[in-house]
Amino acid sequence: MSDRGLKMNASTFLRKNFRLTVLASVFAFGAFGASNSFAAEVTAQSTGTVIQPIAISNTSDLAFGKFAPGTTVGTVTINTTGTRSATGGVNLSSIGWRSQ
Repeated sequence: MSDRGLKMNASTFLRKNFRLTVLASVFAFGAFGASNSFAAEVTAQSTGTVIQPIAISNTSDLAFGKFAPGTTVGTVTINTTGTRSATGGVNLSSIGWRSQ
């Protein structure tokens, strides 16, 4: 009985296993990786409003004057004529206040 072809050294064995591994990897990538059969698809709607920018110009400096906090929350407002007003618990002081 001939033993031709039955002897395999380590180098030949590794080359054959490497080739099989590469071939299996290429097949798996081709069958699964390059396919979009697992890709998710989503449809959505969105809306938006385009707002035109406003132009702001400085005609005079803001001067809030002196004020002190009260016991409740409040605001100090300067209107377009330069007069100030307070709401809530803000106490306005007339010391150092210059009306515009």
